[in-house]
Amino acid sequence: MRVALPGDRRHRVSINDASVVRDFYTIYTDDGPSDEFEKVLASVEAEAATAFRKVLDDRVWPPDEVTRWALSWWAAIQALRTTAVRQGADDMANLFLKLQVGAGGKESLRAQMQEALDRVVDEVELDETWNWITGPEGPGLKAGPHQHVETIMRLAPGTAHMFHDRGWLLTRFKRRALATSDSPVTLVSDLRDPDGAVGLGTAMHVVVPLDRRTLLVMGDLHAPTGEVPASTGLAKYSNTMVAAYATRALFHHPDDDPLGGVSLPKPREHQIEADIDDLISERGLFAPPVDESGTESEA
Repeated sequence: MRVALPGDRRHRVSINDASVVRDFYTIYTDDGPSDEFEKVLASVEAEAATAFRKVLDDRVWPPDEVTRWALSWWAAIQALRTTAVRQGADDMANLFLKLQVGAGGKESLRAQMQEALDRVVDEVELDETWNWITGPEGPGLKAGPHQHVETIMRLAPGTAHMFHDRGWLLTRFKRRALATSDSPVTLVSDLRDPDGAVGLGTAMHVVVPLDRRTLLVMGDLHAPTGEVPASTGLAKYSNTMVAAYATRALFHHPDDDPLGGVSLPKPREHQIEADIDDLISERGLFAPPVDESGTESEA
């Protein structure tokens, strides 16, 4: 069952199509489109499949090192490969360019444009470019698959090691059901600081539903690994956190209702939001102040 945020649309969907985005990782080289990264993903997922069978089917816990590393790499890739990560990179690039241009002012922008274009830039073109970059949505830069794949490959080893070194707590539910989302590895911020940023290295918990009734929570670094008894509260915690950090959709087994009583958020259009309008100035943020007569003062 796919639940589109904020929860007003639900429909059954094939597990093969649940979160597929066509050509999301297709890289274009001099020889044309390449699916090399898809092969990397397939290799990681093949090793993870064996680990899943040991934990879920054979009910082996705690995991041996081979299983633990396979799940660590799988979780790292899952955390980094999402649309949310790509959107976050887009948000950061747009905010940075908007701030850089907006703080520099129009004349600085004109100078940069004229240098790049090697010609005079008139007022109409300058105004159009200024409004495009400093408008409410920013310039609308989009990172492509190549940049995203580079990010995954750069961050995956360190992320896998951090996940491996956390304490792993497993819970097997008999009656309560779990939901997952389009961000299947959920990084939970410190609940004592709900407005604080959360990242791979700062998450208080990493919540990973392994199937509809098995929950893995990665906690503190170097904490013990063990099992935690099932409880209604723990299931509610997992489903609440998964919902809170989802991007556009949640998923659960059609026979379950794990989201009952869980407040569902609006879809996330942006991962990073910041109000920088006060830093946007046509004259330039660091231009000398103007007195009441309109003359620049020396203050």
